[in-house]
Amino acid sequence: MRLTVCSQPSLSVNGIAAAKRIDSDRLSDVANCRIPAKTKGNRPGGQCSESRDIGTYDSCPKGCVYCYAVRSKDVTLINHAAQDFEARRLSHV
Repeated sequence: MRLTVCSQPSLSVNGIAAAKRIDSDRLSDVANCRIPAKTKGNRPGGQCSESRDIGTYDSCPKGCVYCYAVRSKDVTLINHAAQDFEARRLSHV
């Protein structure tokens, strides 16, 4: 486990690195191809790579502990059940 800090560059000392929720270098390694992106944190001092959000809050029922996009499990289950996955699939063809 490695300690990192987000949006607090003054604390990035003695081996404590800047946190990046969206890291184009790591994504490039995983995808085995270059994914270029500018550093554009969402907060002052942030080091995240520029990105686009493709989802909506309270819509994914996976239950990941670290997920910030689910505020209410009950609302999420209702929203997920109401999604039209067939229409979404056809819109991307």
